[in-house]
Amino acid sequence: MGGGVRVTGGAVVAGASDPVAGVPGVRGGVDLPGVPGPIVGGVMGVSLRRVAVGALMTRARVAAGMTTRGAAARVGMLVASLNRSENGKRLLTDAEVGALLTVYRADRATCARVARVLDESASPWWSMGNPADHTAVLAHLDQRAEHTLHLAAAVIPVPWRTPAYTRELHSQHLHLLPGALESVRERAAAVGSDGGSQTVVINEAVLADPVESSAVLAEQLRALLSAIGERQLTVRVAVTACPVPFATGLALFTLSGAVFAHCHDQYFSTLFDDPEHLDRIQDQIAGVLSTAHNPIASTHLIDHWAKSHADT
Repeated sequence: MGGGVRVTGGAVVAGASDPVAGVPGVRGGVDLPGVPGPIVGGVMGVSLRRVAVGALMTRARVAAGMTTRGAAARVGMLVASLNRSENGKRLLTDAEVGALLTVYRADRATCARVARVLDESASPWWSMGNPADHTAVLAHLDQRAEHTLHLAAAVIPVPWRTPAYTRELHSQHLHLLPGALESVRERAAAVGSDGGSQTVVINEAVLADPVESSAVLAEQLRALLSAIGERQLTVRVAVTACPVPFATGLALFTLSGAVFAHCHDQYFSTLFDDPEHLDRIQDQIAGVLSTAHNPIASTHLIDHWAKSHADT
């Protein structure tokens, strides 16, 4: 699959001026270099299961203070095999997982998560009751994906949230969900650190309506503007409601030619890579992007609302 393909099943019939062009992972009748189509998790040898296991095992190794070379030597593996496994390009065997988790002295919760992901009978929809439970996998994707697209229906996406904004979001729900702040910090540190590009699509209403405090939203929007200037981040402000059924946001991660999706709100978190639902989401995003403000106009809008909230 060299150089990408022409995808024609999207919501937009694209031409040279197609606003979806150049946004990897979004289908819209345009040539997307390096992104195969139809987009299916695992089409290039990377699957959600492999990525999830690799991310969880990497976290367990790091928590144990071990290098890949040291861990591989302890369990009799090749260092290259362990590296490929942690990068989601090779699925560890049950025996390897057991040996590594023993060497890492992993806690029961980590072992249970890894066991669930390894279950071959499991659905491609991997759900958790608390979004923070997916932090290891999401931070892994934030860091290593060639491109990430975040679409926010009602809030700023997790990797770009300030701690104060995060507290306000969760204060509406009586308590701060376990691990929420830690999740935001870990993902903010990981996002784009391996050089991947980012696109964020935000509903214009998110810029206009503070969660509680105008000052907190002003700080949040200034932080977003700083990220645009310092990282490979493009922000598009949507003029229509962002279609994220039953969720406050979603993300598409393009990694080694495969695309994975994450839907979440304050109470649940779901990762999946099945083609049917990916196709539907990509078509919806293409529709939103076709009417969204361009990046320059979007930056001006964010700056306008940041100043407006700061003066309130």
